[in-house]
Amino acid sequence: MTPSRLAVSVSLLLAALATGSPAAADEPVPTDPAARTAFVQKLTDEGLTAYQARDYRKANERFQHAYAVDPDPNLLYNMAKCFEALGDKQTAIEKYEIFINSPGADSSGRVKAQEAVKVLRGSPPVAPGGSPPAAAPATGATPSSSGRSAVPAVVAFSVGGIGIAVGSIFGISALGKRSDLDSACSSRLCPPKSKDDITSLKTTSTISTIGFIVGGVGVAAGGLLLVLNRPSAERSAGAHVSPYVGVGTAGVTGSF
Repeated sequence: MTPSRLAVSVSLLLAALATGSPAAADEPVPTDPAARTAFVQKLTDEGLTAYQARDYRKANERFQHAYAVDPDPNLLYNMAKCFEALGDKQTAIEKYEIFINSPGADSSGRVKAQEAVKVLRGSPPVAPGGSPPAAAPATGATPSSSGRSAVPAVVAFSVGGIGIAVGSIFGISALGKRSDLDSACSSRLCPPKSKDDITSLKTTSTISTIGFIVGGVGVAAGGLLLVLNRPSAERSAGAHVSPYVGVGTAGVTGSF
C-alpha cells in the first residue's frame, strides 16, 4: 500500500469512528484474507442498498468503512456520489479527482467521474438532502457489486493445494512400496506373500494420480477465476492463463 493510500485510509477510518458509524463500532474487521474480502463486499452491498433508498449518509458510512478495510480506489467513486447527493460539492469533487488519478480506477468509472467533475464545477451548490444524481453509484466500479469477489478463487486454489498435497504424499508412499517390491520380486515374478503389497501399491498410486488431477483442476480454476474477476477492459488487453501439473507441483502461468 502506498503512503498516500494509507493516509487516505487512516483518515477515513478516523472520520467514521468520530461520527459513531454503527458498522465501524459494532463489526470487528476479520483477519482472515477471505473473510476480509467477504466483509468488504457486505459493507459495499449495504452501501448500495442504502444509496438506492436515498439514505446517503448511511451509504457513505458503509463505503468509507469498506475503503478503510480495503482501500480499493473504485470505492472512492461511490463516496463521491454520496457527497454529491448530500450537497457537499467540494468534497465530492475531491473524491472524484482522487479516484480519477488512482492507478487502479475502473476505466468506465473514470470517464463518468471526469464528466461529474465538469458538471459540479459549473453548477451551483445543491442543498443537503436534495435530489439524488441521475445515476446511482457505478456498480461496475466496486468489486462486490460486479461480483469481483476473490473468495471463489481462494477456495479453488485451496482445493488445488490439498489435491497436490495428497498426490505428493501418496506418490512418495507408492515409490517406497514399488522399491520394496522390486527387491522382493525377480523377473516380474513375485512371491505369494507380496500379493497384499501389490494391491496396496495399486491403491496408493491411484490415490496419488487422483490427487494430482484434483490439484491441477483446482489451481487452473483459481487462475481462471482471477482472470474473470478482473474488469472487462483489463481482460480484453490479452490476459490469459495456462495451467500446468507435474509430479509434486501444479500451478498456472500466463499474463494478467
